[in-house]
Amino acid sequence: MRQQRQLSAETRKKISESMRGRHKSDRHKAAISRGMLHYWAQIPYLKETTEINNDNVEPLKDEADM
Repeated sequence: MRQQRQLSAETRKKISESMRGRHKSDRHKAAISRGMLHYWAQIPYLKETTEINNDNVEPLKDEADM
């Protein structure tokens, strides 16, 4: 798991290049979005020790519920 939110420019470029040309369904995009919201809500910003507010993050649901 990551320890902070910052990535180097080189890493961001590699990720961007590897993702080019891939297509995802709208349902899959929505599932990714919900998962990432939940994931990032748990990782603090660099040099900050504020409490994390999870009130506006929806709980993860099974694909069968969609």
